[in-house]
Amino acid sequence: MAFLDINMPGISGFELIAQIRRQPEIAQMPIVLVTAEGHIANSMRAKWANSRF
Repeated sequence: MAFLDINMPGISGFELIAQIRRQPEIAQMPIVLVTAEGHIANSMRAKWANSRF
């Protein structure tokens, strides 16, 4: 399981999730997005990325 913040230096959590999902050996790894931002758009993006928010 991986815990990621949406806002990270150099790459966003969503960009990192996309990279993880393209790697067959770790694509099914559970991912939890942790952030202080409560925007509904981030919640929807997390669901689209098959992640918990």
